[in-house]
Amino acid sequence: ERIGIYVPARRWQVTVRLSKKSTVKWTVPMPPLLWVGHGTKYRLWALKRRPRPGEGDIRLWRAPAPNVVYADGVCAGTVRFPVCTSGTIYAALELFFVSEFNNHASANKCVSHPESVLDLWRELDGKRRFPLRELVPANGTLAEVIEEGTTWRRPFPI
Repeated sequence: ERIGIYVPARRWQVTVRLSKKSTVKWTVPMPPLLWVGHGTKYRLWALKRRPRPGEGDIRLWRAPAPNVVYADGVCAGTVRFPVCTSGTIYAALELFFVSEFNNHASANKCVSHPESVLDLWRELDGKRRFPLRELVPANGTLAEVIEEGTTWRRPFPI
């Protein structure tokens, strides 16, 4: 089963490991998101708005978060994602955001800090809205995600 859900813009409390001995907790706003799961693998993209029915040509944006690798899906770290079903996909999303983030795959995720989206997260801590002008385009559309099929052997383009 492969399922995708629209996640409205909201604020998430995140934990970030800055070094071996240092972690911080931030509350960061995120744009609308597209969370897709198949088996125990999940992928994440940003959107600028909620897609309407039949609007497959809507552009996808790179999720402004570290630990997101497009060819392989999100890096789970020590989190054990559940098999994706309609009953577990929301729990998997929560697990992703409560996991401990680091600087893995943090480059090219926002406009103002191309070297690390964590610098943007630091600036956004406590803010109410994610600035959509920070989104970096992904080379794909919602229709391409839908039409990709049930296997992930062919990586989705970045």
